[in-house]
Amino acid sequence: MTGCGACGCTNRTEKGFKMYRFPSDAKRRKIWENRVSRVGWKVTSSSVLCQVHFEENQFESGRTDGKRKLKRLAVPTVFTHRKPPRPRKSPRKRQSANQPLVAKASKTPALIDHTYSTDTHQESTSPSNTYYPVMEMNTEAVCCETMDDDDDSEGWEEWEEKEDLEKPRCLFCERLFDTAEAVFEHCGSEHDFNLEGFVRENGLGFYDYIKMINYIRKKAPRPEELKCEVASRPWESEEFLLPAQVNDGLLQYDVESLLEHLEACGTDGKMETAEEKVTRAEEKLSSAVSDLERMRNVVRDLLNTPEPSVDVASLRPSEDEAYFDSYAQLSIHEEMLKDRVRTQSYQDFIYKNKDLFKDKVVLDVGCGSGILSLFAAHAGACHVFAVEQADVVHWTRETIRENGFDDKITVIHGRIEDVDLPVDKVDVIISEWMGYFLLFESMLDSVFKARDRWLKPGGAVYPDSCALWLVGIGNPAGHEAQLDFWNDVYGFRMSSLRRVAAIEGRMEVVDPKHLLSQPVLVKRIDCCTGTVHDVDFVTNFSLHITRSAQLTGLCGYFEVYFEANCENMVLLSTAPDKPQTHWKQTVLIWEQPFDVTAGEEIHGSLTCCKQAQDPRALSVTITLGSKQQTFLLQ
Repeated sequence: MTGCGACGCTNRTEKGFKMYRFPSDAKRRKIWENRVSRVGWKVTSSSVLCQVHFEENQFESGRTDGKRKLKRLAVPTVFTHRKPPRPRKSPRKRQSANQPLVAKASKTPALIDHTYSTDTHQESTSPSNTYYPVMEMNTEAVCCETMDDDDDSEGWEEWEEKEDLEKPRCLFCERLFDTAEAVFEHCGSEHDFNLEGFVRENGLGFYDYIKMINYIRKKAPRPEELKCEVASRPWESEEFLLPAQVNDGLLQYDVESLLEHLEACGTDGKMETAEEKVTRAEEKLSSAVSDLERMRNVVRDLLNTPEPSVDVASLRPSEDEAYFDSYAQLSIHEEMLKDRVRTQSYQDFIYKNKDLFKDKVVLDVGCGSGILSLFAAHAGACHVFAVEQADVVHWTRETIRENGFDDKITVIHGRIEDVDLPVDKVDVIISEWMGYFLLFESMLDSVFKARDRWLKPGGAVYPDSCALWLVGIGNPAGHEAQLDFWNDVYGFRMSSLRRVAAIEGRMEVVDPKHLLSQPVLVKRIDCCTGTVHDVDFVTNFSLHITRSAQLTGLCGYFEVYFEANCENMVLLSTAPDKPQTHWKQTVLIWEQPFDVTAGEEIHGSLTCCKQAQDPRALSVTITLGSKQQTFLLQ
């Protein structure tokens, strides 16, 4: 026969208890295993839990066959470690093993089980009807002791509880409440955060709800930040399946039953008529519009008082390891070296302006394969310090030695933020730091750090300035292939994946024939004077439409300039009408395309900032007229 796998529970099928196997789904099985919390125990295909570890609302209701069947997403929550009731220290008789388990004092059967309801305030306190939850600790039946008739006045002692379930705590402050519903009401009234509405409106399922609660517990975002972050769903990581708070009452809340109930019923729990459903839908729409306006105001306030930019220099080496590991692969350096527009632009700048490098000390930030250092040494630099954190430096040293420049080029392995140079200052800093959408990877932060620490007064940084441009595009076929595809995937709708696809920035080569507007400059940065705060910015712009069509998205591209003190200036452009580069262009697909007319001016704004959880990734929010959409570059 099969026995329950819960710690200390000896219920078995032969005792009449119903057993339920652990789910085959890995995520759900992990949740069950975490709830059991049995150290050193491994779940197998035959592992089971008995019925008493599930609250009543975890079972299907209304079954006509009388079977006790768990809901599809049921979770065991009833666990405790309680001691059996202890009699007073007075003469007593021990019940024979063959006698029924009765308490002589009351002459009625003692109600004995190890079910423990988390709703403790509903337990009866009447001595004659007390329901004793007991966790069986031995393979034999729990021995119920009785008292002599002379001892009934003393009765049984109260249960001693070793571990209480914690009261649900507010998500945004330290207040405790008796029920999850009280927490939700408090969050709405005190923190302007309707959690139930948030779950419903954003289509959060069972796992999303669990991970979101744990994310809030661990990361402590403000309510307005959580509303702004919903598009990126920062709680998607599997780490947030693990409870952040032991016995968190909000994790035991039956969110799916709530949503099913809200779909079928009004707020008073009664079944709605069709007219009532329409009325409620209109009210929800009105509420959503109000929430949207409130969110816009919150975002506007936040943008007017921006928080300090996150500097990648503050990242610990372990946090930045994945970024540098990606540059340890030969393929990425091969791709960049074969990009003739990129590499030849640097070569032209250095070779055609040799006077800037003649007898100068040069610092190459993020040297990679070392090609810029070789250009500088060949142009007459006195010495070049090539700094690189990725393991490609081992090849770079060999390349320098192979070409006979090991006396002029010193390769230093480490982050520019952490290394020490054997000189006080340098004359020139060169770096190919640009990422997709110009600022992706935030390597410009490192250039600024090197400039502020190592560049002598009057020195120069190259490229010395850069610019980010936007242009409207109309490509219905591309929009259909990339977004509308998810509306019918082999006969199934995948709307959630469509939403994900809509917010992802894409790196593509844009055909100039798809351009719908004149390009507009949205950001220019002076690399010789700029700071890390320039990388996070908000700007207004006006898009001048050049032909009538359907606007399906925006194209972002950049240019960098080699101009300061240069006799021969060089421009490196990634525009759609220029020769292709490995950066291509950044395409931001508008989820709901709209018609535009030639000659029309569309006023908009762009907000670009580093993502809080990954400062090398970008969050870009664009407003066009009354429409707004957030995109993630990561």
